[in-house]
Amino acid sequence: VEDDLPNEGDDAPDALKRKVQSILEQMYYDILHESPNKRSHREGAWTNIPRALREREAVEDLYMRPELPFYAVQYIVADEETWNVHFNRFFPPAVPSWAGQNFGKCRYFHSYLDLVRRLSRHHLRLVRAELRRKFNSMAWIPNTESDRMWSTKRSLTNRWTYLPNDGNMEGPRIAIN
Repeated sequence: VEDDLPNEGDDAPDALKRKVQSILEQMYYDILHESPNKRSHREGAWTNIPRALREREAVEDLYMRPELPFYAVQYIVADEETWNVHFNRFFPPAVPSWAGQNFGKCRYFHSYLDLVRRLSRHHLRLVRAELRRKFNSMAWIPNTESDRMWSTKRSLTNRWTYLPNDGNMEGPRIAIN
């Protein structure tokens, strides 16, 4: 898809749209691919999507549905400011000095950073506006932290809701839009 990457002076909006769509499609896959395992590797992943189906299921629709594809989660409804913080972690406005856990392994993230390095400020603003539009339409995302995409730290504050509500209070942290 690098062939679709327009040069800084290129006014080929279709090439830029294709690149943005490619980054989004890869992000949907990468988020699920990087989702955490339970404490022991033998216990398997938190996601309830079987390994054989993950590639097929890791598409935009998965993130548009309110049903969360995990055995258990800790979730919080994100306000607009917090959702924007998450967006900027997924799509930073400049190349960060460190990518953070999980992000550095994601192909979408490296493709996006290639755009950041090559596009003019004007084109980058356009790209980020389209990415933000799609990101804001998602029903849920990992509740990122400053140093990672995924967290499974148990939160004991009453701001978090746990599913299932069986008293176990575990699972990946999810931000609900």
